[in-house]
Amino acid sequence: MPPKVTESSVVRCPHCGRNNRVPRAGAGVPRCGECRKSLPWVVDAGDEDFAEVAETS
Repeated sequence: MPPKVTESSVVRCPHCGRNNRVPRAGAGVPRCGECRKSLPWVVDAGDEDFAEVAETS
């Protein structure tokens, strides 16, 4: 069964300042939609969804 993690977080690009939506889990490295540089990939996970987020990262 495929993972159900579809939520995202908004992350401000440290290079150009643009806000970007970053998924909680996924393949590859998130990149800024404006300057195309790598974004920090920080997500909130609690007790109820930590295992799901960790397994899909």
